[in-house]
Amino acid sequence: MSSYTILGKILRKLPFLKKKYQLRGKTLKAKRAPDPTQIIWENVGVNVKDKLKVRAISLCATVVLLAVGFGLIIFLYWAQVINQCVWINS
Repeated sequence: MSSYTILGKILRKLPFLKKKYQLRGKTLKAKRAPDPTQIIWENVGVNVKDKLKVRAISLCATVVLLAVGFGLIIFLYWAQVINQCVWINS
């Protein structure tokens, strides 16, 4: 057990450090969050409809970016061919 853990246990037992926080007249209680390796992140508050919406937007953005990149390559190739034709004819 580390000294940090031991110190934390000692400090939590001191009565003047025990504060009670209230919201709208109700006492709030807090507990430690679970270890991140124990959380199933796929199940944390996201329904199937929202997952599909995000995936569809991501897919559309990917297709648009690929199309723009491909169009840019084709346009630059065409401009290069036109430029070479102009230099050959002059």
